[in-house]
Amino acid sequence: MKFFKYSTCPCRRESGKSSCVSAISIPTAAPPTAPTGSRCFILGLSGAGKSTFLCRIKTGKFQETQPTEDYDVQEIPFSNQTINFTEIARSDRRNFRLQFPHLTPLSPIALLFFIDVSRGDPGVIMESLEELVYALEYVRSRECQVRYLGIVLNKQDLLGDRWRGPLQVVEGVICETMEGLLPWQQVKQDAQELVVPLRWELFGDGVSMKTGAGVERILRSVGAGIMTKEEAQGEK
Repeated sequence: MKFFKYSTCPCRRESGKSSCVSAISIPTAAPPTAPTGSRCFILGLSGAGKSTFLCRIKTGKFQETQPTEDYDVQEIPFSNQTINFTEIARSDRRNFRLQFPHLTPLSPIALLFFIDVSRGDPGVIMESLEELVYALEYVRSRECQVRYLGIVLNKQDLLGDRWRGPLQVVEGVICETMEGLLPWQQVKQDAQELVVPLRWELFGDGVSMKTGAGVERILRSVGAGIMTKEEAQGEK
């Protein structure tokens, strides 16, 4: 498992090859009450596979899901912790903001961002990244730390045989976007961790919510990424 710290990403090597990792989505309605356990927000454009991921980690099976209305919440026991997964429909900015109480300090969170790479549409990729940057900047404005970010390149089973070339292009754009956040935040303020996640990971190797490829890896990464050093040491 490879974590990227701040803007360091081995994707952009002169060889053009990526060493990034791979990826995974479920629905249910609930009002924005105070969650228990660690909190992970699932974001992405409509149809990116967020609900399918949630269904997978809750039931262990693939199920056809209906488009999510507003947001869905699932509490998933994992290892010695409980992770509160909150899916935001269509990356709706208003619903995302409503999840943050007007009280401080806010607990650190994790983010999972899903991108449908099967369309091969550069506009979809750029729109997705715009929503991701907005989420990171909003969390920063609330003085809340993103402890872990996972970017999931989903629906790779629909790409066919010629999948590696398009994925390399997408991975490169994502890494450039993440690297661009660090200089921006350094101008704004000194607290780097408020803008750029402490750790981030790109799931870009055969990921599919339909087939289940990468789902367990994503869940383990979120569980490990959101823990503090003290909590991680307690797991050993």
